[in-house]
Amino acid sequence: MKKITLLLIIVSLSGRISAYHNAQIPLDTTKANALLLEIEENFFRGEDYQKQLEEAINIYKKADLPHKVIKAKSYLAFYYIHTWQDSLAEQLAKEVLELAKNQNQLPPQNTIYANLTMQMYYAKSEHVKAIAYGEKVLKIAQTPSFAYFMSISALISDYTYNNDLKGATPYITEFEKSLQHPRAKAFQMFWVKYYQNQLQLKMFERKFEEALIFAQKCINENEKYQTLPQTHISTVYVEMGNCYFELFQYKKAIEVINKGIELSDLPDGHPSIGTYYANLAFAYSESGDDAKAIEYSEQALRILQPYQDEYGQSIMALNYNISVYHYNLKQLEQAITYIEKCYNFYDYHVFHMHHANVLSKMGKHQESLKHAHTAITQVSTNFKSDDINQNPNKFEQYADKYWAAQALQSKAAALIRMDIGNSSVDNLYQAIELSELSIIVLQELLAEVKGYELSKMTNSKLISVGLDIQISAYARLYQREKKDNLLEKYFHVAEQLKAMNLLETISPSFLPKEVVAQEQALTNNIKHLEQKVELADKDSLKYFQNQLFEASQSLNAFFEQLQKDYPKESNTFRNIQYANIPAIQQSLAEGDLYIDYCYNSVELFILTIDNQTTQLTTVAIDGQFEELLETHQKLIKNKFIVQTKKRTTFIETSHQLYLYLIAPIQAQVTQSKQLVIVPQKKLFFLPFETLLPTKEVKPFHELDYLIKTHHINYQYSGTIHLQLQNQPPIQDYSFLGFAPVFDKTTESELSASQRSWSENLRSVENNRFKGLPNTKIEVTTIAKMLEEKGKVEVLLQSNATKNQLTTHINQQPYQFLHIATHGMVNIDNPKLSALACAQVDKAEDGLYFANEIQMQDVNADLVILSSCESGIGQLIRGEGILALNRSFIYAGARNVIFSLWKVNDEHSSELMINFYKSYLDTPSYTAALRSSKLELLKDPTTANPRFWAAFLLIGK
Repeated sequence: MKKITLLLIIVSLSGRISAYHNAQIPLDTTKANALLLEIEENFFRGEDYQKQLEEAINIYKKADLPHKVIKAKSYLAFYYIHTWQDSLAEQLAKEVLELAKNQNQLPPQNTIYANLTMQMYYAKSEHVKAIAYGEKVLKIAQTPSFAYFMSISALISDYTYNNDLKGATPYITEFEKSLQHPRAKAFQMFWVKYYQNQLQLKMFERKFEEALIFAQKCINENEKYQTLPQTHISTVYVEMGNCYFELFQYKKAIEVINKGIELSDLPDGHPSIGTYYANLAFAYSESGDDAKAIEYSEQALRILQPYQDEYGQSIMALNYNISVYHYNLKQLEQAITYIEKCYNFYDYHVFHMHHANVLSKMGKHQESLKHAHTAITQVSTNFKSDDINQNPNKFEQYADKYWAAQALQSKAAALIRMDIGNSSVDNLYQAIELSELSIIVLQELLAEVKGYELSKMTNSKLISVGLDIQISAYARLYQREKKDNLLEKYFHVAEQLKAMNLLETISPSFLPKEVVAQEQALTNNIKHLEQKVELADKDSLKYFQNQLFEASQSLNAFFEQLQKDYPKESNTFRNIQYANIPAIQQSLAEGDLYIDYCYNSVELFILTIDNQTTQLTTVAIDGQFEELLETHQKLIKNKFIVQTKKRTTFIETSHQLYLYLIAPIQAQVTQSKQLVIVPQKKLFFLPFETLLPTKEVKPFHELDYLIKTHHINYQYSGTIHLQLQNQPPIQDYSFLGFAPVFDKTTESELSASQRSWSENLRSVENNRFKGLPNTKIEVTTIAKMLEEKGKVEVLLQSNATKNQLTTHINQQPYQFLHIATHGMVNIDNPKLSALACAQVDKAEDGLYFANEIQMQDVNADLVILSSCESGIGQLIRGEGILALNRSFIYAGARNVIFSLWKVNDEHSSELMINFYKSYLDTPSYTAALRSSKLELLKDPTTANPRFWAAFLLIGK
């Protein structure tokens, strides 16, 4: 099950309050009036005006001026809420409002701050009440004024955290216009609050990269205006942390939330610290540490429990989150205990949805269905049927698309689980209907997230959940009905499930070429500036952050205009023509077998296609399957794999995986010569060449690896397979070799940005990249082999710079682009995975980042990444691995050879030289790679799979 958790409510109050330290308290009403006026005009200066206000209240009481008493008390109530004295604030604000009812001639402005106090107070527990008070403030407050700006900012937060983005949107527009008003010059400090409101809105719109841009703008502007004191700016850091974990950057999320906690400078028992711990727990859960998440959540509960009246909503959300964490740990009884506590606070669709998932896992399918159905009716605008066999239509409008999609998927998943052992097909067809509805909703969300790749992926991750449901349903339907159209539908869904964003990127656009070029330029500029921000030093950081902010505004303006100019294409600007089974069959040569793998927690689906037949096989699996994949991955990279015990475990693991992945389709595999494998999830990390049909313990060179009987290559999906095959091949033997070598000619110290990469990297020693002497032999030897066949160019040592490589690959096509260097992986931020380049000029960065490679025009038939871990990166559901190899496909390469782990310099060079020798004899990339691996396998000293199995081929 996917994690589905509530974003905890964090109330941020801005304002540094005017102080009259050591001032003589005025003894007459004239001075008291002046004091109130000064306080209102200077709320952002000073920090303590409680005593002055209390004295002013006494003066007004003695003077029998009740309307002035009310005004001063209204100010004091706001002071209490600002200084976290919530009980005093609520008590005094209510007193003020009650007094105001008895004063017929009272100017409404006198209660502004009492209403504002109530708005702030209820923001922590009841957003609907907070909104009502906020709208009342805006009716009576002057525009512009301090109270107006405070209230409109809080009102936007209230609507946002109440999941009412439509309600918030007009106010954010009004907020911006008001700040631009000529009379608002004295209130420019409120731009800080405006940027924070935009941060919150973008988070709820799931535009997380854009939200981070507004967060940084908020922080930078606050340094200028000092609008938010340190205690409150900490909230921005926590919100940034929430964005980072949504963008799969879990370490960064934990780091930033901890920074927020540190900056808050609040005592450990303060309620705000409780909400911060809750967000920290969420980040740990997203990173896979649910036990740590429970620990921090329970700590947060202990802190917030005494403040239940003010923080009831946060306590409710914490109980929900803890239930999810227990569910992830398969502690279902505990999960039920905590989710049932949530109903004491509120009957909420999110709770029913999660409750349904837990009950379904417990085998209580009928109860599960009822909760899932309830969730759908609660989030729907028109669909309110109590009949669990009824579903909304595709035109249904939902209060919250994000949660609506998950509610639909929750019911679909319950139906799928209910189907186990059931001969009826009704549940399966209903599950497909619900899943399709969820995808319609999620595609609407995706259409709103343009220009930011990771934000799209976090939403497409949810689409993959719905597609997984359809995969399971269609597979079961096909098993029962054996209809060809069901098999075709299964394949269509499987194609949608694989490499969604990569496929969209490389597919042709509906839009005119000049518009596409403009879009590409704007999105590339965003990527470029995001990288600059990540790598900038302190002196240049703010400059690049401001540049990024301006670039994001330009991109938004472009897409707004695009939707006006091309309304029919507003949902998708890409013309994706998904592959079908006949098209795949037509692309296969005799002896080729196309194998598509999909799996969930209980089923492995294997679709095999040759040029004549198609077959779908289902294999029962459990948690052991992924454990085997992880064990195999660790063993094959372990330098001690030669030890008898580890070698025996490797043989057993490889054989067990063979039984899961190959044995069920043994007849088709036996009849074929070449396997085209389309993996999913953790299968991306598995070199199928190492699978063993038997488990007899032998020396490495005697083992019956799958590679000894078959040619093997890989692909992201059938649609990408066809798209790449349909591109005109380059077969002129042209060659560009690139090898920095890192010898004395290129041994300059690492730059500041490179040094940030050097920790825990085996490729770096004493602040320098380790030498790769064999890469020089590798590249020059290959160049000599090909020089009589085609045009050969070599960038070696000090010539192997980033600028030189960029210039060459963008100027002309090559059949072979051969890059032999260090590869470095950034799992937390795959955009910053990189290839090491020579650095002869300190002004030039010696790292070629994945993000930058995507921006190039790589017109190469085969890119060979003779480097470490060029196929390793972050595994994202519905996308595959974000790694350097993917960047080259993104940039235009037809085929890529890449590595899955850190490779030996000497043996890698030997394998690469053998690859070209074999290709000259048999011009097939797959055959040549297999032949070069078999050469290493023949020799007992190099038969260790660590030396030959790392390199795989995406392509043909």
